[in-house]
Amino acid sequence: MERDEQGIPSRFFSTRNKLTSYPLISCYRARFITGDRQGNIWIGTTGGLLSCAENFISPDKVSFHRYHHDKNDPTTLSSDDVHGICFTNDGRSFICTFGGGLSEMKLASDGTATFQRLGSPEQGETGDVVLSMLQDRSSRSSDEAKANLLWCATEDGLFSYNLL
Repeated sequence: MERDEQGIPSRFFSTRNKLTSYPLISCYRARFITGDRQGNIWIGTTGGLLSCAENFISPDKVSFHRYHHDKNDPTTLSSDDVHGICFTNDGRSFICTFGGGLSEMKLASDGTATFQRLGSPEQGETGDVVLSMLQDRSSRSSDEAKANLLWCATEDGLFSYNLL
């Protein structure tokens, strides 16, 4: 366990002490954090999506990978203001953003990713500000379609996305 100058065990690591490689200037506000089954930490920020390995040796050695919006590339994140990340039972990855709606992320083995914006108002999506999401994991339902819905909370109400 790391210790401070007085020998007291460090309980908090942040950009103010040991977390020196965090991209503070571009990702100042963190909105959401979760982990995946592969041992990665995912952080939604106002400057894009960050990932890092959870098994780092020391906080000052953490290596962050940043995914961000590029207006000239439609396969990038649809908006840099990431409010949520959901990893579904079948291993798919969804990102909800403020201003870019819902996107599916396809992660390659080399760490690069492509993003596909999902939905439109014509298809039932209720806006491009998606604040949070949850996969319906209802085991009581014999209806496979109901058990495979991704529920999204927006500034304009709710919508569900069928994962099938």
